[in-house]
Amino acid sequence: MSQVVVRQGEPGDARELAGLRWDVKADGAELDRATRETFIDRQTTWFTDAMAGDWTVFVAQDGLDLCGQVFVRVVDKAPSPLPGATAIGYVTNFYVTPPRRGEGIGGRLLDAMRSWAERVPLEALVVWPSDESVPDYERAGFRGDEVLQLPIS
Repeated sequence: MSQVVVRQGEPGDARELAGLRWDVKADGAELDRATRETFIDRQTTWFTDAMAGDWTVFVAQDGLDLCGQVFVRVVDKAPSPLPGATAIGYVTNFYVTPPRRGEGIGGRLLDAMRSWAERVPLEALVVWPSDESVPDYERAGFRGDEVLQLPIS
């Protein structure tokens, strides 16, 4: 087993990130495995464009393969005359492949994201976590009750 490296995602990761995104949604759902390559082919451009735009991605890489990811989108706040950060980070798509869970990889991804957020700087990182990921986020310092939201559709 090689050493896992946590780093910021790069455009060259887009195809593999699309595959991990399919895996995120297939984990616990009944998706037809035959649709995976079609999804990846269709979404690779989205991941490339996202990283060139407002999304920052952190990946865990073991050798040649990615084994974890977390995405952050910077969202500007309305202007304020008060000093302080002018944006927040929306966190999503936090995932570690099942064979690598329990090794601290998720914590390392969240630590890298937090370090980056402090440098940006962001006022806060916001997430709507799955029940399974709440302990991971809490270990990383996230606090609060379930984030409120207003469903539109």
